[in-house]
Amino acid sequence: MDILFVCPFGLAPKYTTSGRALPLAHALACRGHHVRVLIPPWDHPTDSGRRFVQDGVLVEHVELPVRIPGIAHAAIVWRMLRAVLRSHSHVIHIFKPKGYAGCVASVLWYLQRLGIIGARLVLDTDDWEGAGGWNERGGYNMLARRLFAWQERWGLTHCDAVTVASSTLQSLAWAHDVHSVRHVPNGLITLSTPISRELARSQLDLDKRSMVALVYTRFVEIGADHLAELLRGLTERIPSLRVLVVGRGFRDELSRLQERLEVLIQGGCVRLEGWVEPGRLPLYWSAVDFALYASEDNLLTRAKSPLRLVEMMGAGLPIAAHGVGEVRFYLEDRISGLVVAPGDDQAFVNAAVRLAESGNLRTRLGENARTRIGKHFLWRDLAQTVEELYDAL
Repeated sequence: MDILFVCPFGLAPKYTTSGRALPLAHALACRGHHVRVLIPPWDHPTDSGRRFVQDGVLVEHVELPVRIPGIAHAAIVWRMLRAVLRSHSHVIHIFKPKGYAGCVASVLWYLQRLGIIGARLVLDTDDWEGAGGWNERGGYNMLARRLFAWQERWGLTHCDAVTVASSTLQSLAWAHDVHSVRHVPNGLITLSTPISRELARSQLDLDKRSMVALVYTRFVEIGADHLAELLRGLTERIPSLRVLVVGRGFRDELSRLQERLEVLIQGGCVRLEGWVEPGRLPLYWSAVDFALYASEDNLLTRAKSPLRLVEMMGAGLPIAAHGVGEVRFYLEDRISGLVVAPGDDQAFVNAAVRLAESGNLRTRLGENARTRIGKHFLWRDLAQTVEELYDAL
């Protein structure tokens, strides 16, 4: 089967293309399909016009036009449409119903109605984009917010099928009277290969005997002020604990966290690592003793399929987490992690303290987390659900 993936943005720094679309494309290629991935690299312009084959998948970046307000947007959509129409694909799978991908989806729907293309149209959504979702966090202007909310509603109801990353998104799709919906959670291509603890700590300049916790976040799950409050409470309980914060947000949250935790940072209790190259992440998986996945309870976090959580589980990290949305779908409380009620920060700190105090508990939870990802959340298996959907269409 010839399959075309239409992506919303580049391979970096966001995750939908690199962490969801491309791994699924690789898995489908391994199942014998011909898969092509089309990317508008507006957020990573150095990839403009770049083409390459990776693991049997042709990855094609649209060549970006000169940035003339208004005209550039239309030119990107036109170049994407031209590439789509040249593909003669059986299935066109569009990732995210917003922005350039959403515009392409709208035009393709009408071309399909007119009989100009015969491909089946599948829409993938891995976040809630409208009111209560990314529109509240993305820093968009009013016109963009209205456009994205409309694109989301329209896209869900103007396609042949929908794939969703979470059960919350599945419920929202059903609420929009979408009948053909498949739940396809985020997963991993493969489990990460462990690095020796001594080497990892040496590379990261960490004391070999320290108890170290990891926070891996984009500050979408939790605000900087809230996270600072949790870390202050945790380090008060365990003064010898060292916390590494990996990742950065979209609104300078890292600087805000630095202001709130200045004393702890100066005292060596907290280290802000910022954005880390994906290739260096295994060093952190191997260097720390446990991880924290703190999350606020709102529509955006309920709708997410937390890939960062999946990555840490796949690395065998014991995790304390708020049970928001898909977190309980991935983590089984006291089996593959410690999960507390949303909003119960005291219970969250208590769970982290339990992990710090019990090496046996950390070992058991970490091994079970890694096993769970390997059994249920590798893309080679998740791709079967998508393949069955394509066959049904």
